[in-house]
Amino acid sequence: MVGGEVLGALAETPADQQAADPLAAARDVFQRLASLREPVDSFFDKVLVMDEDAVLRENRLALLSQMRQLFLYIADLSKLGG
Repeated sequence: MVGGEVLGALAETPADQQAADPLAAARDVFQRLASLREPVDSFFDKVLVMDEDAVLRENRLALLSQMRQLFLYIADLSKLGG
């Protein structure tokens, strides 16, 4: 069946497994990335990034920079239409 579930137990050759493993890993990465939505939304709702305290401000900006780099490493979402 085209488009069905991949059954790892049916991977007969190393090439089968080499193709299936990264696919499963990518699926996990996207699920974990999607799970960040609530905490990121909460961060922006509850935290003043540009705090008067320079140490807090720099730390929060560093956190945002790391998030941005992670998202861009996975996919440049700005390329999506809509």
